[in-house]
Amino acid sequence: MAIYKTLDGQNIWDLSTLLYGNNSSTIKIIQDNPALVNVGKTIPAGTVVNYTAQNGNTIADFLRNNNIDPNTGTRTPGQGSGFSSGFTYNGFN
Repeated sequence: MAIYKTLDGQNIWDLSTLLYGNNSSTIKIIQDNPALVNVGKTIPAGTVVNYTAQNGNTIADFLRNNNIDPNTGTRTPGQGSGFSSGFTYNGFN
């Protein structure tokens, strides 16, 4: 089992994308970390999260290798893309 320390503004969906490369793994993260039951809420920075490291060339590898930390915060859907540039939605970036 590997560990990850959360950054400011990250939620369970960000962790799933960063650690597993998709949002389908949120259940696995919650199973491995029962204290993370507030899905959709921001997780305090520095929280230690257990996860199973993926092998091979994955989206998670790409994000880590390029120092990309998904951070969507607790905004409501449609209030931003979660990316700092290159995408816009309803006038938000």
